[in-house]
Amino acid sequence: MIGDLQDRKDRPAIVRFERIAVEDMAASKREGRYVARDVDFALITPPYSKDVFKTKVTQWFLNMKQDVQNDRMPAEWEDMYKKHYQLWLNGQEIPLNGSPIRGWGVISPAQQETLIKLNVLT
Repeated sequence: MIGDLQDRKDRPAIVRFERIAVEDMAASKREGRYVARDVDFALITPPYSKDVFKTKVTQWFLNMKQDVQNDRMPAEWEDMYKKHYQLWLNGQEIPLNGSPIRGWGVISPAQQETLIKLNVLT
C-alpha cells in the first residue's frame, strides 16, 4: 500500500467552473431587499481523491500563482487552468478526450448533469 502511494505521479487536479449567485450583504441592507451578484467558483478535485473543494476563481488564481512561484505547481498547469477558465467563460469548454457529455442528445439534461457532477465529462 505504501509503495503504491510512492509510485503515484504528479498530475493536475480535475477542475470545473460554476457561476453562483451570492448575496451582496451591503447592497441588500442599503436597498432593503435581497441583492445578489454572480461569482465564479472553481470546483477542484485533487488527484487521487474524491473530495471537491470550492473556492472563488479570483482567489484560486492568486493561490496558484503563489504555488508556481514556490515550485509547488508546474507553470504549465497554471496556464492550462487559465485557458480552461477562459474557454468556460466563452461557453467553449471542451473536454480533454472524447465527446462532451454536455449537449449530448442521447441522454436527458438531468442525466448529463448527473454524469458531470460525478466527473464523467466524456
